[in-house]
Amino acid sequence: NNFSENNTVKSNILDRNDLQEFIFDLSNLESLKNLRLDPLNEVCIIKIEKITLITLNNDFLDIQEYVDSNAFFSKEKIYFFNYLKA
Repeated sequence: NNFSENNTVKSNILDRNDLQEFIFDLSNLESLKNLRLDPLNEVCIIKIEKITLITLNNDFLDIQEYVDSNAFFSKEKIYFFNYLKA
C-alpha cells in the first residue's frame, strides 16, 4: 500500500546534538515492504549511523545500504534537508 498517516509511528527528537537512538516495534505490521523515515519537519542535517531491522527470529539485518533519500545533499551517512515539509 501507499504510505499513510494511519500507519505512522512517531518518536520525539530531543533538541541536542549528541547521539540519539530510536527503536520502533513494527511487529504488528503485516508484510512490511517499505519503510519511510521523515527525520524532522525543519531544515536539518542528520547523520544516520545505522538502521537495523530485527526479525521475529531475532536476526539482525543491516539495511543502511538500501537507504534512499530526497535530501538536498547527502554524503555517506550525512543528509542535509534544506526545505520545510508542507
